[in-house]
Amino acid sequence: MTGQVPGSSRIAGTSITFRVGWWVLLVLTALFIVNHLAGTVGFAALGIVSLSVLLIPYRARESWAWWVSWAQPLALAVPIVLFRDGIGVFYLVVAVVMAVAQLATLSTFRAPTATRSAA
Repeated sequence: MTGQVPGSSRIAGTSITFRVGWWVLLVLTALFIVNHLAGTVGFAALGIVSLSVLLIPYRARESWAWWVSWAQPLALAVPIVLFRDGIGVFYLVVAVVMAVAQLATLSTFRAPTATRSAA
């Protein structure tokens, strides 16, 4: 495994729930980065950190990456407190979709370390 990107050889054998969950998280995170580059820098920075975690340690099934990845859906759920219509509802819906995608990957992260690459 020397010289390989962590997780690069593991994606082919992953379960469908992990692949769908990972792709949903990846695409929504990337879209929010683009959206927030023009708006709030804090959300854009969180998106860049989240994308970095999703691309390498999350895909390599590092258990800490699963926990860190909750930061973005939780942060996206906050605007509903300030904006009860329109953008607040949109952010809340996206946060719920991301949370469902995150939970779809849980079984892979709960698997014993030796079997994670085969999941």
